Amino acid sequence: MERRSKYIFRAFMVLLIIFLIIINVPFPIRIETVALEIKLDDPDYLQERIVIIQGWYRINVFVSHHEFRGKIEISGYPQTQREMHNLGLSPVHIIGGGSRTGFRFGLMFYVADEGQSIYEPNPPFGLVHARLFMRELLIVVNDDDFGMSQTFSPVIAVGADSREDAINRLIPLFFYPASEFRFN
Repeated sequence: MERRSKYIFRAFMVLLIIFLIIINVPFPIRIETVALEIKLDDPDYLQERIVIIQGWYRINVFVSHHEFRGKIEISGYPQTQREMHNLGLSPVHIIGGGSRTGFRFGLMFYVADEGQSIYEPNPPFGLVHARLFMRELLIVVNDDDFGMSQTFSPVIAVGADSREDAINRLIPLFFYPASEFRFN
């Protein structure tokens, strides 16, 4: 009996160590894919973009947000070639039921000028919605006229095959009113 309890204790300790490693060690991410940029208010607007995501993704089980450190480059947007601030991703909840959608959101900031400190405030490039490890990434681009509105601003759907696919990915996020911001 004593031998069995030693094995159980050792198995528990091994699982605990693995768990602590998983939550403390960031995972490398390198994704290069095609994305579609759409506007919901303009059915004819459809742009193809190349998106490169590279950096480190950290899961944080002690607080609700995850963290991405790295760079998200989008063809057609030269400001995304600059250094990017760390991206904190918080859970998205649906109004009413409070259930999780599986998406996390965060504001994307880039350094504005070559000599500018990364700590100086800039208007955000966009609002990111992503599933775990940057899957099903949606970026609502900060538009000068409309801010970051899913209805009027350009939306970049990473990995979407068609306009309909991009719209279907947006549907769960329409029930989340905080996903529309204005920074003008």
